[in-house]
Amino acid sequence: MKNRPLMGVTFLILIAIVMFAIAPLTLFNMKSFKQFFYLESEIYLYNSCLMIKNLLPEALDINNISTLQSITDKAVESTDLRITITNRDGQVLADSHNDPDSMNNHADRPEIIAALKELYGTDVRESATMVVDMMYTAVKLDFADGNEGTLRISRPLADVDKSVQDITRSSLLICAVLLVIVGWISFLLAGNVSSILQRISSTARKYASGNFNDKLRISRPPEISAIADDLNLMGRQLKDRIETIESGKNELQLILNNMSEAVLFTDKNLHILRVNGAAEILFNITNSQQQGKSILEIFMNSQLNDFAVNLLTEGKHKVEELTLNRPKLVHLKVSGTALYDTTGENISSLLLVMHDITQAKQLEQMRKDFVANVSHELKTPVTLIKGYIETLLDSPAGVSEQTKGFLEIMEKHSIRIEAIIIDLLTLSGIEKGGDANLSIEETPAVDLITSAAASCRNGAGEKDIEIQIDCNENLIMNVYPLMAEQAVINLIDNAVKYSDGGTEITVKVKEGPEGKICISVKDQGCGISTENQARIFERFYRVDKARSRDSGGTGLGLSIVKHIALSHGGTINVKSRPGKGAEFTLCL
Repeated sequence: MKNRPLMGVTFLILIAIVMFAIAPLTLFNMKSFKQFFYLESEIYLYNSCLMIKNLLPEALDINNISTLQSITDKAVESTDLRITITNRDGQVLADSHNDPDSMNNHADRPEIIAALKELYGTDVRESATMVVDMMYTAVKLDFADGNEGTLRISRPLADVDKSVQDITRSSLLICAVLLVIVGWISFLLAGNVSSILQRISSTARKYASGNFNDKLRISRPPEISAIADDLNLMGRQLKDRIETIESGKNELQLILNNMSEAVLFTDKNLHILRVNGAAEILFNITNSQQQGKSILEIFMNSQLNDFAVNLLTEGKHKVEELTLNRPKLVHLKVSGTALYDTTGENISSLLLVMHDITQAKQLEQMRKDFVANVSHELKTPVTLIKGYIETLLDSPAGVSEQTKGFLEIMEKHSIRIEAIIIDLLTLSGIEKGGDANLSIEETPAVDLITSAAASCRNGAGEKDIEIQIDCNENLIMNVYPLMAEQAVINLIDNAVKYSDGGTEITVKVKEGPEGKICISVKDQGCGISTENQARIFERFYRVDKARSRDSGGTGLGLSIVKHIALSHGGTINVKSRPGKGAEFTLCL
C-alpha cells in the first residue's frame, strides 16, 4: 500500500467521519419532514371532511343530485380541494371538478373501501382524471332513506412536495456549510498534529544520530506535551548511558592495552575480532591484518584451535597449558571464556587470555636439571663417606667413645642425606616421565596394597602400630605398578611417622569416579591444621619440622606421591583436623 502523509490521512478520516455522521442524519430529517407534511395534510383533509359533513342537511336525499352537486361546488370555492360524493356501490353522485356521469366507478378506491368499513379512509396516489399526485381522505355518509355513501376530499401534493423540497435544499445547504467548516477545522487540526509529529520525528532522528543537544518543547495538548517530556527524558538517559558506555569502553581498552597477558576476541566461527597490544607483540600480528581470519589460519596450531572448539562446544570456562611454535617457541597458559548473546542461550564470541609462561617453564626445567645433576653428583661421595664411617665404626682396633659418638652422628646425617638424594632422584625421574621401560599394567589392587604394607610393617612394629587393609580382591588397577606401590608406601610410612604408638592405620580401597581406584590411608595421629593442608604436597615442606627430622623424613615423600598421581592422571587430597588424625586419598 502506498504510504500517504499523516496530514492527508487524518484530514480524509475526519471528513469521512463527519460525512458518515451528517448524511444519515440529513436523510432521516428529510424523510421525517416528508412524513410530517403528509400527516399534516391528512389531518387537514380529515378535519375538512368532518366539517363539510356537519354542514350537510340531516335528511340528505341520495337522489337529489342537483343538491349534492351544489354542496360540493360551494364547499370548494377559493380552495384547492376537490370533493366527491359516492353511493355505497361506488357510483359518483357529485364531484367538484368533473362531470359525475363521465367518471369511473370508485368502488375499488382504497379510501372508499376503508370509509365504508371503518368510517374513515385515506390514500395517496396519482389521480386518473387529473393526472397529478393526490391525497384522498374519505368519511362515511348516511342518507335519509337509510342508504350509505362516502364523502371524499382530496388535494394535490404539489405544494406539500414543494415544501419538502425547500426544506431538503435548506438542510443540504446547512450540511454543506457544516462540512466546509468541519473540513477547515479538520485541516487545521491535522496540520497541527502532523507538525507536532514531524518535530517529534526530527528530534528522535537527532537522538538516533547522537545529537542530544536539541530539546523538544511542546506545551499543549497535555498528552503530546507528556510525550515530549518523556522523549526529552529518554534523550538525557541515552546521553548518560552512551557516555557511561564510552567511558567503560575507553577504560576497557586502556586495561587491555596495558595488560601483560595476550587477549584475543573471536566470533562463534573462531574468526578473530580483536587482539590487544600484548598479543600483537607476542605473536607479531596486528589488528588490521588479522581481523576476520581464523585461529588456525593465524597460529597454525591444532592444540589452540581444539581448545577454542571445545570451549565453544562446552560453553564452560577452561584453562590449559599449550605450546605454540609461531613465530617462536612459546609456552602459554590459556584461559578461555564463552560470551553469550542477550538471550543468555547462544554463544556469540570467545575471550582467550594467554599468559606467557615460557620463562617460568625454562626456569622450572633448569631447576629440575640442576636437582637431577646435583643429586647424581652427590650420590657417589655421600655413599663413600657413609662407607668410610661404617668402616671406622666396625674397625677391629676400635675407637674412643668420644670418636665413636662423632662417627655415629656423622653416619646418621649421611643416611639422611642419602635418603634425600634418593628421593630427589626419584622425583626427578617422575617429572621427566619415569623409566621408559615402565608401562601401564593391570594390577590386582590387593596385591599392590599388601606389598606396600609389608614394606612398612617393620617401622610400624617398632611403634606397636597395626596396619589394617580393607580391599576387595576383585578390584583391578591400571597403573605403573612400581610407581603406584611407591606412592602407597610413602602414604603409609608418613602415617607411621606421625602416629603415636599403639594406634591403628587403616588402608581402604574402593572404586572411584571415572573408573579410577581410590586408596585411602587413615591414621590416628596428630592431624594437620587447615592452613598447612594446602602446602603439605610441596617439596621439603614439613608440618612438624623437629618430629620430621627425628623420624628421618626428607620432606619429599608427599611431593613424590603428588607427582605419581599426576603421572597417572589422578588426584591426591587430604582430610584432617588437629588431634583427630589424617586421611589421605589417592585416586589412580
